[in-house]
Amino acid sequence: MLNHQITCPNCQQTQDIFSTQSTFIVCANPNCKKAFSPDGTVMNISSEAKYKNYCSVLAIGDEFTTLLGTYTLLGKIVKYEKDDNTAIWAEYCFSNAQNENLILSCYNGHWNVLEPSENFAFLKEMNPTVGINSTQKTVYINGAACNLYHTYAIKCLYVEGEFNFNPFEDNDNRAFEYLRENRMYIVEQKKEKGNFRVKDCYIGEYWFSSDIQKRLNRTVEMPERVGYAGNQPFYVNFNLTGFKVACVIAIMIFLAVTSALRGLYPEKNIFKTTISGQDSSKVIVSPPFEVSYHNSLLEVEFSCSSLYNDWSGVNIALVNNKTDETRYFGIEAEYYAGTDSDGSWSEGSHSSDGVVQNIPAGSYHLEIEPMLVTGGKDMALVITNYKGSFALCLVFASIMAVILLLVLLIEDYFIYQKGGVPTINWEGESSEN
Repeated sequence: MLNHQITCPNCQQTQDIFSTQSTFIVCANPNCKKAFSPDGTVMNISSEAKYKNYCSVLAIGDEFTTLLGTYTLLGKIVKYEKDDNTAIWAEYCFSNAQNENLILSCYNGHWNVLEPSENFAFLKEMNPTVGINSTQKTVYINGAACNLYHTYAIKCLYVEGEFNFNPFEDNDNRAFEYLRENRMYIVEQKKEKGNFRVKDCYIGEYWFSSDIQKRLNRTVEMPERVGYAGNQPFYVNFNLTGFKVACVIAIMIFLAVTSALRGLYPEKNIFKTTISGQDSSKVIVSPPFEVSYHNSLLEVEFSCSSLYNDWSGVNIALVNNKTDETRYFGIEAEYYAGTDSDGSWSEGSHSSDGVVQNIPAGSYHLEIEPMLVTGGKDMALVITNYKGSFALCLVFASIMAVILLLVLLIEDYFIYQKGGVPTINWEGESSEN
C-alpha cells in the first residue's frame, strides 16, 4: 500500500497514513491526543500513553506475510481484562490492499494470530443477534467439541496508528474464547438495550515467536514468554511449577534414603591384599565372607603404583560356597609415558575400579589370578561390599535431576498433543495434519 498524507483537523499536523480506507486515525502529535476521520470529524479519545511500551515490539508499517499475501501494520491497541487488570495485552492490527484485517495478539510473549470471521458454524444455526453465555461450556464446530476456556470483559488502554474500524468499540464487550487443541474461536458480544448480542467473531491459533519472526519483513527482538496459557504451543496441561517442586522433593528423598541406608548398612571391606611380583604365578584364595543382603554390590579397586610403560591386572572368580555358582570378572590398569618432539607425554593410570552388581545373599570366597606381574611390581586389591540400594537411590536421584533439568530447559516447548496440529488456511476453516 502506498503512503498518503493527511492533516489532523485539530492540531493541523500532517502525517503519513498507509491506507485511504482508514476510518479512524490517531494523531501522531503526542500533545494533541485526538483521533479523527478523513472526513474531518474529530473525536476525543481516552488513551493513556504510559501503556505505549506494551505494544512497542512491532512498528507501524511493518509487513507480515501469509499464504494470501502481505499485510501492513496500521494500528496498535493495548487492552486489559476488566475483571483482572493485570492481564494486559497488545493487538497489532494489520490490513492488506483488499482492506482485509489480520490481528497479531501478544500477551506475555505468547502470540495469537486472529482473523475476523463471519459467524461460526455453531452460530449459523442461531439468530446471529442472540448472545451466548458462560453456561455454554462446549460448542461443536465441524463436529468437533470446542471447550470454553476463558470469558472476559474488554477495555482499551492505548491506541496508535490508523484503523478501518473504531477500536474503542471493543470497550465493555464480553469475549468468549473456545479452544480445540491450539485452535481458538472467539465471540465478542456488545450490550445493547440491556441485552448482550454477538458483535464480532474471530478464528485463530497460537503461534511461536519464531513463526511470527519468519513472516515479518524485518528482524525484531521478540519478548520472552512468561507464564502459561492453556493450549498454547508446547504447553503441558498440568501445574508445571508443582511438578518441578515435586522433582526437587523426590531428589531430596532419594538422597536422604541413600544416607539412611549407608547408616544402616555401612560399607564393609571384605578383602584387601597386596600381591608382590614374586606371587605372580600363584592363585590367591580369600577367606570366606558373607553377603547378608540381596542385590548387593562388590566394588573392586585395583592399583599398581610402580606401573610404567606396561599393564597389569587380575582375573577374579566369585564363588558361592554353598552352590559353587561362579561369576568371573577382571580388572586391569595400564600406564605409558615417554617423550617425543612435542615433549613429555603420558596416558592411562596406575589404578582402576569397577562394580559387580546384583549379588544374592550368601557365603562366598574369591579366587584371584594375577596377570603380567613382573618382578618388583606390587599390586593392591581392595574389594568392598555394600547394599545395592545405595546405588539405586543415587540412580533414581540422578534420573529425577536429569528430568528436572530437561523440563527447565524446554518448558516453553513441552506439550502433550492429541492428533495433528491444526493450522489456519486463511479461508476461515481449519485443516488437520
